Amino acid sequence: MNFKTVSYCRNNINKGDWTYVGYQYGKASINTKKAKILFLSMDRGGQGCGYEKFVDAQKAFRLGAYKRSNSHMGGVAVLLKYLLDNETSCKDRSQQFALTNSVRCRPRASDMGSRSTDQMVLNCENHTKAIIDVLRPDIIIAQGKDKGKENPCKSLLRLFNPNIEKEYDNGRSRQSFRSAEIRRDQGRLFLLTAHPRSYPNFRWSAGYLPDELERLCEHVRELYSECSS
Repeated sequence: MNFKTVSYCRNNINKGDWTYVGYQYGKASINTKKAKILFLSMDRGGQGCGYEKFVDAQKAFRLGAYKRSNSHMGGVAVLLKYLLDNETSCKDRSQQFALTNSVRCRPRASDMGSRSTDQMVLNCENHTKAIIDVLRPDIIIAQGKDKGKENPCKSLLRLFNPNIEKEYDNGRSRQSFRSAEIRRDQGRLFLLTAHPRSYPNFRWSAGYLPDELERLCEHVRELYSECSS
């Protein structure tokens, strides 16, 4: 599977895909059934230009999931730990998923706040759909229910409008941070979650999910076994 990624740094805008596709993508095991798992994250835009920067990003995603080096990649790693079969090693888990960004273009800034225009968001959603069409994931996990038009959960709902299967409530007052959802459309499962930092008791550095996300993973394992049998 060949992917050509181009990043431009001009007009004071960061552009870049930085899609990660693990070497073992498609070999993840859920109740012995193989699964293609794609994460849609909130990271926005590439950092730097050229192929070398792209290669560096691939290493960073893999090592980030392996070492749980930050809340974002730690969240990816812990969700996979609970979703995949117990015998899957941490090293294998770090290579058995793909990850891409919900927004790839934004004016360069010193923080991660999005200043992307409506047209940038629309263009990025078209690109997201193209990536999904190529990777053909069985499960898509969106990490980001925060406010703003650019968050990955909203992008997936606009692209697919999947039917809701189950919602999980952690009791927080803000609806955008409160719930996680499982949705389904034509056999594909969608997990809509907030960023790991937004969940109480998400101990990503220690490798533990909050109760509501643990229940979500248990339900996904059951559902995936049913739809893939």
